[in-house]
Order: sequence, then structure tokens, then C-alpha cells
Amino acid sequence: MAFINTTKLLGFAAGLLLVAVGFWYLSYSGNAAPLYRQFVEVFTETKQVATEIVENAETPAPMQGTREQRAAYQTIAGVIAETNKHRATEGLAPLTMNAQLNASAKVKLDDLFARQYFAHSAPTGEGPSDLITAQEYEYITVAENLALGNYENDRVLVQAWMDSPGHRANIMSGNFEEIGVAVGQGMHEGSRVWIAVQHFGRPTSACPAVSETLKASIDSRQARLDDIAKEIAVVEAELEELKGKNASLYNQKVGEYNSLVEGYNAIAERLKVDIATYSAQVDAYNECVNPTT
Repeated sequence: MAFINTTKLLGFAAGLLLVAVGFWYLSYSGNAAPLYRQFVEVFTETKQVATEIVENAETPAPMQGTREQRAAYQTIAGVIAETNKHRATEGLAPLTMNAQLNASAKVKLDDLFARQYFAHSAPTGEGPSDLITAQEYEYITVAENLALGNYENDRVLVQAWMDSPGHRANIMSGNFEEIGVAVGQGMHEGSRVWIAVQHFGRPTSACPAVSETLKASIDSRQARLDDIAKEIAVVEAELEELKGKNASLYNQKVGEYNSLVEGYNAIAERLKVDIATYSAQVDAYNECVNPTT
């Protein structure tokens, strides 16, 4: 079976609840002034980033052709060209050859010959996604097609994949943008045969980026708000103690309190804008990874 890894991004704007203490203490004029508070609540849903391997029951088992020795020849360029010819018949964009996917396909090809197996998962459990990740290919979705046998040429090989529903689904999928191919001839279970590997990928760059810089700014502003809130609480307690006692010191504390509140509200307003921007980026990425329509 083929493995398809789907990154569902999602970024992460941790739920931020901002309580902005507004208005002002009034200067002392005989009686303690009343306290007024204005509350501003800002909340954004938490997003999680997850990577999972999805086994699709419709994806193909590795395809085996004839093992008889006969004239056969396959090429990387030819396999990609034939693949893109079929995609063109349905108006799909051609797949672009990617060096990292070529490298992961070559690793798989060599391993199939070296350990004498023919499956998407190696005897020790490594799957296509492990090989692709090892090449530092950052992806949303990946898949693999395998073929073993002496297919006459690239056209015949790709047509054989096209005649298999699962292999065809990978070749004709609009979810993929890049491809890597490896082909080679060698001894496999006592016969001299060709093996072909296709690795399909959709890179993370295909979707709009989520700004890590903006997320860091949000975290920094939230931390600053937490610090100011603690300072405000301290001054509030001091004001309660000074009520009706020392007018001069009380008015000094009122000024200190109002200055803290003004700074808090300014940061809270900026944070509100940043959270809205970040959430929009996360939503755009999520829609790109898993479109709702």
C-alpha cells in the first residue's frame, strides 16, 4: 500500500485572554474617588500542528511485471515525461522534478535491491515518508509508486501504472506538485529485473506561510501585559490603603496607576490586531492544507 503523509497545519495562537483595565482614578478632593473599570476581552482559538501517516485503502500495492529477461530500458527523464503526458490529458499541471525526491527514490531503489524485498515499508519498518523526511524535504503530502519487472520502456511502464487504479490516482492527483524518480536494473530474488520508484510531493511552500516572527511578538506582548497587570494590582492595593489619609501621596499614586493603565491598554490594542492577523494566517494555511470545498 502507498503511504500518504498529510501535514495539517495549523499553527498555534495560544488562547490569549486580555483584560484591559481602563479609565482613571480621579485626583483626591476630600473623598476617595470611585474606581471605574472597562474590560476588553480578546480570544483566539488554539491551533495545533500535527503530522500523521494516512493509509489509504485505495492506494496501490507495489506492481510486479514480468521477470523474463528481455530487452528493457527505463530512464528518469522518460518516466517523468510520460507521467506528465498523462496529466496533461486531464488539464493537470506538470509535476516538477525535485532533487530531494529523486534522492529519496534512489535510496528506496537501492534498499529494495540490497535487502531483497518489494513493499512500501522496509523490513525494519521505514516507509516512504521516513526516506523523504531524511532528505529534508518539507511537505504537506507525499506518496509512492513502485514497479518491478522488465517493462519494455518508459511509456509501457507508466501505462502499466495508469492501468492500475491506485497508481493512476497518485499520477493524476492534483494534490502533488513535485516528483522524484529512480530506476535501475539488478538481481532480485534470482532474476535480473528493473525496479522503478516514483515519489510524489506537495511542499509546504505551496501554502501561505504563518509568521513565526509575529507569533513571537504576540508572546512577548502577552508577557509584558502580564507584568503590567501585576504592577497595576500592587498600585490598586496601595490606593485602597491611602484612601482618606494622605491626599498628596494618594494623587501621586493615581498618576502612577493611570500611566500603567494607559500603557496596558495601548499594548492590548496592538495585541488584538496581531492576534487577528496571525489567526487569519493560520486559517489560510489550514484551508490550503485541507480545503473545505
